[in-house]
Amino acid sequence: METIFAGLIAAFIIVPALVYIISYTIAKSAFGNNRKAAKLSVDVTTFFLILAVHFAVQAMLGESYIWLILIILALTASIVLIVQYKAKEEVDFRRFIKGFWRMTFLLFGAAYFILCLAGITGRVIRIFI
Repeated sequence: METIFAGLIAAFIIVPALVYIISYTIAKSAFGNNRKAAKLSVDVTTFFLILAVHFAVQAMLGESYIWLILIILALTASIVLIVQYKAKEEVDFRRFIKGFWRMTFLLFGAAYFILCLAGITGRVIRIFI
């Protein structure tokens, strides 16, 4: 049972799109609303994207850059906080957390996509050279 659970978590970290698809399917059947299901799926998938980027960078470069990921998260939070303060003249903590988490999804989703392309390109180059 532990092996199945560990394999499932590893698959979710390697391919976070699986988390999105599964959570969207479950949320869609629970809520019956596409928008709510998509938002919940993005929120769930963000954590797995952060882990996927960390492990992809670690696999490609051979060392952990978790410190850089934490700095990027702090900078993202700062930017979202400043933008929200400038727009509303106050900070609504709930909106801040939502904005930060969704911005993190976009940022790490793009990073994951770029890392996948870089990994594939690197493999192709190593095969032909």
